[in-house]
Amino acid sequence: MDSFIPEEKENPIVTLKAQAEKFDFSKLRADEKNTLANSGEAMFLDFYRMNFVVNKKSIDSTLIFALTEGAKKNGLEKAWDEHCKNEKAPDDKKTDQYKKKFEEFYNLGTNYTNLLPKEEARNYRPFAKQVFKEMFKHAGAQVPSDPIVEELVTNCNQAGYVGALYAEDKPLFHVATAHELVFGSSHTTYIDCSDPSHATIRIEEKIAVCTLAKPEEELCKLDSSLKFTLQSQDGKDDVIYKDGKLSLTVPKRLKDYNMGDKNLFNIIKECFQKLCEKFGFFKIKIGHELDKQLKVNNHLESVEPPVHSNEHGNTP
Repeated sequence: MDSFIPEEKENPIVTLKAQAEKFDFSKLRADEKNTLANSGEAMFLDFYRMNFVVNKKSIDSTLIFALTEGAKKNGLEKAWDEHCKNEKAPDDKKTDQYKKKFEEFYNLGTNYTNLLPKEEARNYRPFAKQVFKEMFKHAGAQVPSDPIVEELVTNCNQAGYVGALYAEDKPLFHVATAHELVFGSSHTTYIDCSDPSHATIRIEEKIAVCTLAKPEEELCKLDSSLKFTLQSQDGKDDVIYKDGKLSLTVPKRLKDYNMGDKNLFNIIKECFQKLCEKFGFFKIKIGHELDKQLKVNNHLESVEPPVHSNEHGNTP
């Protein structure tokens, strides 16, 4: 394996893009056997581990924590003290002024105690649905229809939409395994809703690439973006996935990083093509352009009927 060339201040990059009006939504969703996802527990846990931006308003995860503590009725002062002892919490979120907002969400949460599951049941869906609704209200956005919220509870987490490129069953994971690489990521989920029947989801991820031998040394970052729209239907419990778009931005300098008889750039490019095929994208075109992001349009050979989902835990 060749030595990696240090990143220059300005380095050419290539953006690989694919777009489809319809695509195989099942590749995005959590596995139907994933009890954490389908019970809503994965979403319940990921509210604190994910960054959300709703209608361009960043959602403060500390306030989600306060709301949950209120539902548990563990005591305001105890919850506030636990928050203040968190070394990762910034100082401007430990002030008396911020405590007023914290208390507001704590008190809001006390209205939803009955939605928390009994320990033996572990059905977090009702509570997770309410958290989403409060997030939309807090952002001044339209609250999506119930089928869309149900779909978000199941899949808008690290068991579903997040990690579309590098999760265990995805092509980039196989690249990592075969070539002794390690992938880590930071991600932000953007949700826009101005009409209850539509919600646009965009997951932006920065995937850090390291070698298994030296995981502390970052080779590069791959910028990934997955975007699609959820559409509900009048009087029906299912949703339609539409307008799928997928992109991956790769430093062109990875052409100088060889792994066996191939360079890492071409390996990632091939895996992106395989991923697009898995999602149902067609005729992937990839070009190269220096100094600025490449824009590539893709065309479908055929358009399949809309794909539906009615796989919520509380629907037939």
